[in-house]
Amino acid sequence: CTFGDTWAGGNVLLTSIIGNTYSGVTGDIVIDDQGTTTTTSYDVMNFKVDAFHKIGTWSNTTKLSLVDGIEYLGGGKTTPTGFGNTLTGFHLRIGIVPEPPIAYLDAATCVNDTSLPQCWYGWNPDIISKLADSLNFTYEYVQPDDRKYGGYNTETETWNGMMKDLLDHKTDLTIALSINTERSKYIDFTLSFFEDQASFIVFSKSAKSSGNIFFFLLPFKMGVWASIFGIIIVISFLVCLLSKLSPYGKYGRKIHAQQVCACSECRARKGMKEENGCSFKETKEFACRVDKVEEEDTLGDMSFYNSVWVVSTGFVQQGGETLPAAPSGRFLLFFWWLFVMILVSMYTANLTAHLTLERNDISITSLFDLLAQSEYSWGLITDRNLESMMKNHGEDKYGQLVQEGDQTGQLRCGDREGSGWRVRVY
Repeated sequence: CTFGDTWAGGNVLLTSIIGNTYSGVTGDIVIDDQGTTTTTSYDVMNFKVDAFHKIGTWSNTTKLSLVDGIEYLGGGKTTPTGFGNTLTGFHLRIGIVPEPPIAYLDAATCVNDTSLPQCWYGWNPDIISKLADSLNFTYEYVQPDDRKYGGYNTETETWNGMMKDLLDHKTDLTIALSINTERSKYIDFTLSFFEDQASFIVFSKSAKSSGNIFFFLLPFKMGVWASIFGIIIVISFLVCLLSKLSPYGKYGRKIHAQQVCACSECRARKGMKEENGCSFKETKEFACRVDKVEEEDTLGDMSFYNSVWVVSTGFVQQGGETLPAAPSGRFLLFFWWLFVMILVSMYTANLTAHLTLERNDISITSLFDLLAQSEYSWGLITDRNLESMMKNHGEDKYGQLVQEGDQTGQLRCGDREGSGWRVRVY
């Protein structure tokens, strides 16, 4: 090659290294007069499963020397025959199972024959259709007899589903098959074009207010409701007691009048009352304080019944017809109404949350929590990628989840067993 600019030191470097021997990491390096090495050697490596293995050497003197045969991806020993950028004349059998949105089967159109390309649509059938147009091949779809993806039976050491069809040469390739280490030991995969995550769903015995006629009790626990009814009785008793005993209350004023009035008429009237049981309420002229108090108010104006009514109506922001006249009773009612206002605000907020959201009481936050409880059952769809990964996981708990869980071959929308939802996992 001729270049416009040359490195001035190139000839000096070439002259210095030709015809000499140098010690390198891999041995002596001998360079002849032409500038080429005369002791070139390489290790021949073969990638198997998850690592490179040395199967021979190559040198410029002994040429290729293999101590072990080449093992191709999938475990085969036969050299594969490749094609160019066309598949003209090839008819491919493609394994497939319905898996929305990856592959849909138009069962209404294709009742008797589901192998026709027009019977399938979705991500992967669309890709196959484009490849067929570009590479000029024809194809048909083949569903496995058991309609499974492919699971390995360790007892019989056999596969099922699309994996079995591939290994038995009933299909040439398959689509919608997840990549995992166990399958990679037997078949080759293309690069992944779609990645998904596995998740689990727990059925919750949620408290839906729409289906519970006592939904208005849900904001508070039963212990709180019992405490509220108890404190109503206590506050009502205190209001009644203060109204009757306070000198400013209606009953208290009468007791006070009886104690301070010492007139002869009052003494005589007391004696007549005790003797005849007459209160002389028809008298409009009052000779003492007692009669005046009796005429103004009766003993039942702030009875226990009225006290309960006044205290209870505070929850609906209403007051009773009769209120205590004593300052102590009024102050007690003031603080009671302040407490009721706070309690009603909390109740309203919690009731709103119950009417708009479902309350879920779920104690399971991870897969391993399933192993430490007995309330929920769980299950996996067999012969799927998730089951294979969990069985072959390095942590034993994943295998324990598969072993103790329920096994099912199919899952329809809405299927549920016991209290645990079975989940479709892609």
